[in-house]
Amino acid sequence: MGHYCFTFHEYSLPFRQPLVTHYGVWTVRNGIILQLKDEKGQQGWGEIAPLEMFGTESYGEALDFCRHLGSTICHKDIQTIPATLPCCQFGFASAWDELSFIPEKTNLNDAPFDIRHHSVLLPTGRQALHGWTPLWQRGYRDWE
Repeated sequence: MGHYCFTFHEYSLPFRQPLVTHYGVWTVRNGIILQLKDEKGQQGWGEIAPLEMFGTESYGEALDFCRHLGSTICHKDIQTIPATLPCCQFGFASAWDELSFIPEKTNLNDAPFDIRHHSVLLPTGRQALHGWTPLWQRGYRDWE
């Protein structure tokens, strides 16, 4: 297992409609998009989007972790991310998994990551039964 170039980008996206939860009103989603790139230029992407109210690390802790990594990482580093950073574990494992299962002929540089079509919140209750239809029509999908 070689070393991978590591970059990350923070995001802060306002919800179109505030989300009311047991913990209060949620208006903005913060997270980190990370990229691993191998020596061939192939890329793997991951997302770290902590929900501290549900017992994960805080956004600040995840951001500090990424900032202290430097510009390269190896698979062993990913395997030793502490259990106190579950969202970081998930984000890095997702990026590494994507990168490690790329067929040789695939060049992901030609298919840039588009965050807008990777996740969406459905309405609550019975509205969720039909709320997915317009989202599906707009292109929201799990891996195609």
